[in-house]
Amino acid sequence: LLSCGILSVLGNFQHIFNIDWVYQFRPPAATFGNRNHAAHVMVTCFPIVFVSMFHKRKEIWISSFIIACSAALFLLHTGSRAAWLALFCIMVWLLIMLAYKKRACSEDAFFWPKIGGFIAAVALLFSLINYGYLADKDNQVDVFDTATSIVDPDRDKGRITLWKNTAHMIAAYPLAGIGSGNFKVIY
Repeated sequence: LLSCGILSVLGNFQHIFNIDWVYQFRPPAATFGNRNHAAHVMVTCFPIVFVSMFHKRKEIWISSFIIACSAALFLLHTGSRAAWLALFCIMVWLLIMLAYKKRACSEDAFFWPKIGGFIAAVALLFSLINYGYLADKDNQVDVFDTATSIVDPDRDKGRITLWKNTAHMIAAYPLAGIGSGNFKVIY
């Protein structure tokens, strides 16, 4: 929890205040050098943070809620569509698992308010980034536009071709693969 909180706060500060004392190839990257790498680490930590929001001790679930909001804000700042999709899938899976365990819902009187509060906080952060005071007016990118660009053939940056070639590669070399760095050579 603590490492996720520290990394997300650092990444948010890098984005908002242009902190550059940590080398970054593609900011905001916290300490990872590339924002996509940082986003993947945040997504990996998110289930632990999310489940901690349902701890019985008030101090733990409040701090987990704050860390989750900071991590969600950092994920939005990274602009990593893969991380957004992964986070969405993780959240759906976690909500299904928590709802399935009705015992957790019935024992915690604040179960649904915590879920609703988290969703509202993420929606507020999302709107502040795109349209509010956190928006970078010079380099503002619409998150919805960015997320839907992968289905537009003129704006997909070759991703659809990469995905097709990857599918062919997996079909051709299902067990042994082609080796690290050989994708460009073969395809």
